[in-house]
Amino acid sequence: MDKTDFELAREVIAQRDKLQSQVERLQADNLRLREKASAHLAEEQQYGQQWEKTQRELPPTLYEARHNRRNNMSEDCQEVCECGAEMPKYKCHKEVWALKIKSIVRDSDKAREEQRETDGTAIITPEETAYAPFKVDANYMHKHKPEVGGYYVVYADGYKSFSPAKAFEDGYSPA
Repeated sequence: MDKTDFELAREVIAQRDKLQSQVERLQADNLRLREKASAHLAEEQQYGQQWEKTQRELPPTLYEARHNRRNNMSEDCQEVCECGAEMPKYKCHKEVWALKIKSIVRDSDKAREEQRETDGTAIITPEETAYAPFKVDANYMHKHKPEVGGYYVVYADGYKSFSPAKAFEDGYSPA
């Protein structure tokens, strides 16, 4: 049974009305989300301003310890807690596996050249020539932000990390 032009027109109008209703609902949702995001941003800015004000009002020694960091690692670790006492010191006694990083080839660089999206991974080449280059995932790159000259570190429980050369070399020696 063929539909008449009138029936077809009525179906098209019904579909159009349904789509228009969906569009209006999505626009309203979008507006609500924008208002909510704007409110969150304003709240975040307010908290940021309060945080900065609080930091400026800290006693000078604590403020300086947190904000005027020195390059010397031992001085850097002499931060004071809010009671004015030096933080407890700890000595490292764990064994780790590590490779000094010779180069890092980020997928983002290759992706730019190949005009594609990046997966965020990278290939790390160790200085020790006995070890092949290896891939690290996007989470590692984002969290640890490794740099050439530093160390790719693996702990006994399998946790992978990055350590700047000075910190690593001051804290570890070959086992």
